[in-house]
Amino acid sequence: MIAGFVGGVLAVLMRQIREFFTAGHVVSKIEGEVWAFVIGFGVLGALLVRIFREPNAGKAFVFGIALPSFLINLGSGVQNDPQQKPGNSQPKPATEFQENGGFGLFSIFSSSAYAQEPAAAGASWSVPGRTLQIVTVDESFAYHAELLDANDRKIKDIDVAANRSTPYTMAAPPEAAAIRFGSADKVIVKRFANKTPGITIGVALRVKYERSVGVAELLGKNPETLPVYTADVYEWKKAPAGLKGWVLLGNHNDSGWGLQTVDTGARIPKAGDEVKIIVPVNVRVAARSKQQPKGIISIGQHVRLLGDPQGPGALWAEVEVLPAASP
Repeated sequence: MIAGFVGGVLAVLMRQIREFFTAGHVVSKIEGEVWAFVIGFGVLGALLVRIFREPNAGKAFVFGIALPSFLINLGSGVQNDPQQKPGNSQPKPATEFQENGGFGLFSIFSSSAYAQEPAAAGASWSVPGRTLQIVTVDESFAYHAELLDANDRKIKDIDVAANRSTPYTMAAPPEAAAIRFGSADKVIVKRFANKTPGITIGVALRVKYERSVGVAELLGKNPETLPVYTADVYEWKKAPAGLKGWVLLGNHNDSGWGLQTVDTGARIPKAGDEVKIIVPVNVRVAARSKQQPKGIISIGQHVRLLGDPQGPGALWAEVEVLPAASP
């Protein structure tokens, strides 16, 4: 009977355990009735063993699993739309770009991060010419954001699909003073601290998915997940014209480009080429250097290669930042 009880309990918990390991969705809330159902299924398994007088513990364990599993699968078929699949976000492995000085390592500029002071009533804010860049870290995912003014009034919606999530770039409205992610009680607001015209505002956005487990989910309903965001804000000036140093061009192998920081299509640039930066990139004193960067080249700036790229794998090149083109 103990084996039957354990089988009944595992039958009802197995779906939740599998959901965690396959999708990585963390359970943030378990309704009280769930535990009564878990114990109830365990008791059901024990009763089946008692009714059939099964003396073998292994077979009793299977008895305990059988009927609860049937009921859960039946509930899953009744509750779930066959065309609707549970949400799942598959994380991507860290790229060499993140390991060698890309946007993912902007924590060294932490003095301008975590600007969270509440907006003062009636506060004014107008900063022209800024660029907003949002990069999703660790994985690509769709998200919704809202730009706010200094009084936390919404001035613009931002909706980004998963296949366009890294990086997202736009001209920041002069009155934009903060950005908001999330919904319900999972909202975060990140404020812009720097009022220098022409700066770039970088947002490194991460997400994890939480779900609550109730009786419906216990009986096979696909879980509804809630994205929970964390974000770091970094603000910097564009790299000055004439700045020289080493930058990561991207990851390249026999299959072509992986991550690419320059707009060259499928080809590899060569010495003397002038190329546009399409992902914020650090300027280093040498290829793969771990020293503090000399500067950051923003999206849209142009550079000239001073030598052929060095590889293999992660391609680095010495570049010079070019003056902005005349409008």
